[in-house]
Amino acid sequence: NNEKLMHLVAKGNTVGIIDKIYHIMEDYEAWSSPETLLPKRALKNVRESAEYKRYITYTFNHDSHKVSSTHTGEHSIENECYDIVAACFKIRTMDLSNLKPGDKIKLNTFFGEENWPLVLRYVCTEDVKISKHGKIKCYKFVPMVEEAGVFTDKEALKMWISADGNKIPIRAQCSLVLGSAKIDIVSYQGLIHTPAFRK
Repeated sequence: NNEKLMHLVAKGNTVGIIDKIYHIMEDYEAWSSPETLLPKRALKNVRESAEYKRYITYTFNHDSHKVSSTHTGEHSIENECYDIVAACFKIRTMDLSNLKPGDKIKLNTFFGEENWPLVLRYVCTEDVKISKHGKIKCYKFVPMVEEAGVFTDKEALKMWISADGNKIPIRAQCSLVLGSAKIDIVSYQGLIHTPAFRK
C-alpha cells in the first residue's frame, strides 16, 4: 500500500583478528510506523563464515497480534511488539533523564523466532571514554536475560547510551563463557544534535 514508513537499519560485523578467525556479518532492518515505531515488516540477514547463512523476513499484524516469519511460520505476539531494531529506536524516544538506579524499561519484542521481553535495568549515569572521540556522559543499562546461555550470568551484558539529545548506543560489553567482548561506536552521521563528546 501507500503507507509511509520509517526504514530503520542496524548492521554489525567482526573486525581485526576475530574477523580472520570467524567472519560474521549481521544486518537487521525494520519498516515501522513513524508515529509508534511499531514494525510492519522486518528483515534479518546473517552470514557466519561460509557455514551458516540465514535470511528471514517478518510481517507484523498488530491488530491480530500475529507475526509471520519466512523461517518458522506464524506466531502470536504480545501487544505493542517490536523487532529488535525498532525497539532500540523506541528507547531513543523515551525520556531517560529521571531514571533512578534499579528502574527498568520493558518492551515486548519478537526476536530469535519467539516472543522475547526486553528488560533494561538502569544502573547509573557515568562517563565513557571512546579513544577516537573522547569522553561522553552515558546512561548505563544491564539488559536482563532469562537464561545465561553463552553469557557467564544473567547480567553479563552491559550497554551505555549517550545521555544527550541523541541517545545513541556508545558501548556494549559482555562476559562470555569463552571470554569477553566489547563494542564501541566507531562513527556517526545524520544526527540532529552534535554528540556531547569532550576531551
